[in-house]
Amino acid sequence: MERNLIQTVRMMRLALPHMKDRPDPAVINVASISGWSPQLAMSGQYSAAKAALIFGTERWALEFVPYGIRVNTVSPGSILVEGNGWDRYCLANPGYFEGYGNYRTGWRSLIRSSRRPWAMPRA
Repeated sequence: MERNLIQTVRMMRLALPHMKDRPDPAVINVASISGWSPQLAMSGQYSAAKAALIFGTERWALEFVPYGIRVNTVSPGSILVEGNGWDRYCLANPGYFEGYGNYRTGWRSLIRSSRRPWAMPRA
């Protein structure tokens, strides 16, 4: 909880008052798809922390509207990279992964290797 929620709350408490007089202020919190739906076993505390961060971000967004501060969250999923954890999990549990991983993981082939690794290739 400390790493995945409390540190973000502390930082927002420190930063938001100073953002009131800035032009076009914005906060983007990084949550996870684990905060929106059940994930793998043994991730309950992580999921709870991310769900709390998502809910908290919604509250902060409403509270800071009068000051013109935008507060949002993004909830990325896992990236399936050959040889890494998800790939090993997929190979070990093909039946489970078919229903789980196809919509909860991104595929590395969709991500362009460049100075902007988050950029998708042009269609």
